Amino acid sequence: MPHHAEALPANLAEYQAVSLILLGRKDDMRNPATTETSPAERPALRSSEPILFSLLVVDFVLFASGAVAHMGLPIPLGFGTWNETFLVPAAIVEGVGALALGATLVSLVVGAIWSRRVAWWALWYCFAGVLWGMGRLALGSIPAAHTVSNDFLHIAMTLVTTLALVRLASLRD
Repeated sequence: MPHHAEALPANLAEYQAVSLILLGRKDDMRNPATTETSPAERPALRSSEPILFSLLVVDFVLFASGAVAHMGLPIPLGFGTWNETFLVPAAIVEGVGALALGATLVSLVVGAIWSRRVAWWALWYCFAGVLWGMGRLALGSIPAAHTVSNDFLHIAMTLVTTLALVRLASLRD
């Protein structure tokens, strides 16, 4: 009996080696540091990247609230009410930006392969849109929209979108 008990670990090791060969794996999956994974098998980005995910959530809230505010709807803040001038172009640009950021967040949560590409497109669209809005404000083409709250909104959007782009760029392979 002791002879069979000593042979069991060797047989178990041989069984594991054969099963790994049949599965096409070069190394044991319990050691992820030495396991080779092709770039196509790796998810592009995961929602477990907390800094980027948080920046995208803040950016989504900024763009969605900007779209709602520029539709002329008052937004209660608890300590006051945020009212902005009714601006259809700003509401459209910020609304599309919020939709793009929302799609990006969903793609990150589900772990879609294309989430990095969607994040790039959404963030660059938001960046271009907010710069266009700031340019129009700087030129004075919409004097009624030149409010302190709108200026702070555009500054916050620029800052958060830029930080998200930098963070996303730092995650590239």
